[in-house]
Amino acid sequence: MILRYYGVSFQQTRKKYHKEEQVDNQKNSIDFKKIKKEEWSYNRLLLDEQEGRRIDIFLESKDAHYISEFIVRDRCEKITGYINALIVGAIIQTEQEEYPVDIDNEHFQYYLENLNKYDFFN
Repeated sequence: MILRYYGVSFQQTRKKYHKEEQVDNQKNSIDFKKIKKEEWSYNRLLLDEQEGRRIDIFLESKDAHYISEFIVRDRCEKITGYINALIVGAIIQTEQEEYPVDIDNEHFQYYLENLNKYDFFN
């Protein structure tokens, strides 16, 4: 699947968190000499997430055709909303799992808001 890219930018509260993590990691830096060599890249990955240099997206498919679940690590709301707009319709249409198709349901409202925000209604 190809995702259109809308540019990643974090909200101010998340940017503040990243800055705090950078300062904390500088004051209390990891001594990579004490870490096993095979664990070094994983620890580097976590530091990059904490400090806002990396976002990891995990996609799951229960039927090998449609994405049924996803996780966006480091809480990038723009990417989370866009992927939500892409996959929830497939979940509803294929009935892979129960999804609340009720205008009063907050999850369904979130889905509709994302469809509108990322211009899927046009």
